[in-house]
Amino acid sequence: MCLIPVFVVAAVRLAFDERTTRAEVDFAALFAVLTVVLIQITGHLQSPLFPLIYFTVSVLAVTTRMTVSIVGFALLLLGLTIPEYEEIVRQPWMTLMLGRFGAAFFCFVFFLFYRHVEEKRKQETFGRIKRFEDDLSSIREKAVKKPEGLSDEEIDRQAVKTLASIDDLLYELLYMSRSALGLNTIAYLVYASDGKTLRIREASTDDDEFDFDSGIDLETFREAMRRGKSMTFRRGLSGYGIEPGYYRRSPSGINSLAVVPVRGDGGTTGALVADRRGDEFLTERDLPFLELTALALKNLEEQRIDMSRLSVSIKELEHLFSVSQELSRVKQIDQVFDIVGRAVEDLVATRLMAFTLLYGKESFIADARGAGAQKLLKKRFDNTNSLVGWVIENKQYLVFPDRQRQRDVFGKGISIKIEGALAIFPLVTEDDILGTFAHISESHIPPSRFHLRLIEVMVNMAAVTLMNVRLINRLNRMAVTDPMTGLFNRRRFNRALQDEIERAQRFADPVTLLILDIDKFKSINDTYGHAAGDEVIKGVADVLREVTRSVDVVSRIGGEEFSVILPKTAKREGVQVAEKIRKEMEKRRFELGKTSRNVTISLGVSVFPQDGTEADILMRCADDNLYRAKEEGRNRCVASI
Repeated sequence: MCLIPVFVVAAVRLAFDERTTRAEVDFAALFAVLTVVLIQITGHLQSPLFPLIYFTVSVLAVTTRMTVSIVGFALLLLGLTIPEYEEIVRQPWMTLMLGRFGAAFFCFVFFLFYRHVEEKRKQETFGRIKRFEDDLSSIREKAVKKPEGLSDEEIDRQAVKTLASIDDLLYELLYMSRSALGLNTIAYLVYASDGKTLRIREASTDDDEFDFDSGIDLETFREAMRRGKSMTFRRGLSGYGIEPGYYRRSPSGINSLAVVPVRGDGGTTGALVADRRGDEFLTERDLPFLELTALALKNLEEQRIDMSRLSVSIKELEHLFSVSQELSRVKQIDQVFDIVGRAVEDLVATRLMAFTLLYGKESFIADARGAGAQKLLKKRFDNTNSLVGWVIENKQYLVFPDRQRQRDVFGKGISIKIEGALAIFPLVTEDDILGTFAHISESHIPPSRFHLRLIEVMVNMAAVTLMNVRLINRLNRMAVTDPMTGLFNRRRFNRALQDEIERAQRFADPVTLLILDIDKFKSINDTYGHAAGDEVIKGVADVLREVTRSVDVVSRIGGEEFSVILPKTAKREGVQVAEKIRKEMEKRRFELGKTSRNVTISLGVSVFPQDGTEADILMRCADDNLYRAKEEGRNRCVASI
């Protein structure tokens, strides 16, 4: 029994003092020997304490490293089997495996596996905490000064709320970009705390081998960031792949990679990295889309940092946070006006307020509320000789007390009665001014400096949000739009056709599908050049826009191939529309080189549900009819009989 105090000392040393290999070996050996002794002196295999072996192997598997626990388990088995060796070897192998020793072995393996899973989960948790601490650190380091009356804990709380409100939008932006470009992974990388390696700020991926905790130290990425220029890379002719450094396995199977620098106030602050597998490579044509995504990321980061620089009271901070959290979820421009308008009304008694948006040398009153708002809404005015124009030019806000004077807020063409203090704030981001926010108070005394500053901050947040909404809307349009013609692309067409079929099934309506193709288009390209061919394609798009309704879905689905979805249109009306398109196209003349000539089209028609009830069947039927139109001499429309 002298082993018990020695074992207790070893256990205490392992738990509270040191966790070296020597300490673990001492603990495992003493625990195994003590268990063997207790079982031996109480009856060996028939001992009532024999189940203690299961407890011992589970503790060894969970508390010590794998090699030490295996040694301890082996020592335990040897201690129990050697005294009864002859009896044990006479038993069948299956009896041993299914008996007590087999149960102990499986118990040990189970807890080893449990230890491995828990260690992996713990590492992932620590990694997430470390990434979050790095984000918090970056916020605090970029604060221009510590807010008066705020503790470090309150600054951190501010930072946490800021991260939480922006991260969702950041992930949604990356997910949308990955889906639009058909990427395997898109990741936003920033500098780690050491200032050299890169860490993953956020990512969207469909790969199980992606490692969020990886530290990336690739000269490829740093070179693009140093040069401030977007770059693409692809797999070499030898078949050697590209390794971006954030996958657990190697080779990762990536065939191409794009790196887009993300620029901030002090230069390049991070990089947007996108990769793709398969046969289709990332090329220079994908870079404009990724650069727009990088610009939106930059604006989100600016909003995050701006929130950290606020030197305001606790109540002001909470009010701003509530506004920023609402703005972070905004998807439409009108929602920005509504959120900021309500927030200002809560702060200051308001007679009239208006948001203007800048369009060249003119401004447009996009939103107005209060006395006389309806007269102002949607009005355009020249910025010259107006207070709004002065604010736009100087990017500074103006404040006037009520002196019963008529002021040209929106120029001489738009008169308003000012019966309160006037303030005009610029809607400005780092690079651009988007418009202004004009506010007339109920009181003839201007708002306090406290409230003026609060309104200025909210207007600045509104400007950043407006820029983000515009960028996201532009990304959405690019994702579903053909860049040459402005029509929908094949991706949008496929989704629209499926939606229209489902709607027609619910309401028992017909749907007509037109597939059309430019006749002898290759000859046009070969004779007059590709620039002339592009003009013909644009001309077809113009004809389709002129002839079709607003509810029709017009798409360019291939090089010289177009489609038109006609909801609630039966076969007879669909053929009439097809003929109208064909005739309009036949009348149009194109300047090709030094000649002027006509260009014709052929059309195939299919109708739901007569020709099919599924999208691919309707497509195949329309394609077959288009082929018949070509075979029968072109410049005609063919529908199923």
